[in-house]
Amino acid sequence: MLVSSSPLAAGLQVSDGWDGSFSMGAIFTSGNTDTRHLNGGIKQKFVDQRWSHELEASMLRHDTPEKVTAERYLADYKVAYRYRPRM
Repeated sequence: MLVSSSPLAAGLQVSDGWDGSFSMGAIFTSGNTDTRHLNGGIKQKFVDQRWSHELEASMLRHDTPEKVTAERYLADYKVAYRYRPRM
């Protein structure tokens, strides 16, 4: 299962300088080996005349009943100031 969205895909309008998306996914298998794969993420951005803010976060985890085989977590934030306003 994979779910992904953006404001435009969800029928929302991008307004007031905000834009973003998110995603979620899960895979479960069973048989000779049982595994679980989970992931998700979000990205948001805000831009106005002088400031720009970007936020990104994601996670990934893959495991079996015996052990975790992959694990990753990410969080990132960026801010910028424009000395000259947008024309």
